[in-house]
Amino acid sequence: MKKKTGRPTDYTPDHDERAFNLALLGLSDVQIAAAFEICEATIHNWKHDHPTFLESLMRGKEDADAKVARSMYERALGVTIVEEAVTKDGEIVKLHKQLPCKSQSTFIFSTCSQNYCKKLGRA
Repeated sequence: MKKKTGRPTDYTPDHDERAFNLALLGLSDVQIAAAFEICEATIHNWKHDHPTFLESLMRGKEDADAKVARSMYERALGVTIVEEAVTKDGEIVKLHKQLPCKSQSTFIFSTCSQNYCKKLGRA
């Protein structure tokens, strides 16, 4: 058996959840490495050596991407948001605000969707 050289890993299974949360925020591998106070190469090593760590990062990034895509989709179509306000009498009322479609969001969403389909081989 090949003896490992170098210092022991700082990785623990607890890192998986933190990696998921950081990826969910949309952080890059460089930023995640900084949060762990390690170099980017160590992140890549952990992804290679610890499948659960890699899965956590991928799941977080996919969830973050999906949230951004949904938000872009809603802005591309126009969206109604509900806000609460307090009247002069102290009554809490709900206000429905219609945000019109945003042409820039439509373009970006369309472009990103096409690029994602190409990546999946569906274009």
